[in-house]
Amino acid sequence: MPHITLESLYDANAKLVYWAVFSVLHDHDLTQDAVQNTFLSAHRNMEMLGTLSDAQCRAWLYRCAVNSGIDILRRQKRNVLTENAGENEADTAVGPEEAAEQGELRRFIHDLVHKLPKKYRDPLYLYYFAELDYHQIANILQLNEGTLKSRMSRGRAMLEARLKKEGGVYG
Repeated sequence: MPHITLESLYDANAKLVYWAVFSVLHDHDLTQDAVQNTFLSAHRNMEMLGTLSDAQCRAWLYRCAVNSGIDILRRQKRNVLTENAGENEADTAVGPEEAAEQGELRRFIHDLVHKLPKKYRDPLYLYYFAELDYHQIANILQLNEGTLKSRMSRGRAMLEARLKKEGGVYG
């Protein structure tokens, strides 16, 4: 990887980091904190990151992001603070009732995905929310593409079954 800057690293990997952390925390505000922690760590390790390939750098950021999320979970459990942070902010383009319905649908879908086993959940988050392709996801999760495709298929099937069970509409 040629000389990298924190800005270029952030621009290229912000979605990956966000969704890696969100898959652990399932809370927007806490995820934002962990994303910031991840890029602060990247800043402290820029010299080392500059020696890695793009794929290795992405894998390092992914692992760092997941660890940052886990650290926040541990602190949350220790503090036993249960505040309702991260409620969806109102969308000014729609009325309050529509915004509430959209927020509920978003939470419903994220809750269903979050309930999937980790080996199915992580690829779905990275594909649909971080918008990475199969090759990138396989490198990050250290899987061969066949295994990844199998997990994506199984994860989608599990999600579809849960949507039907919960009374949602799929398709």
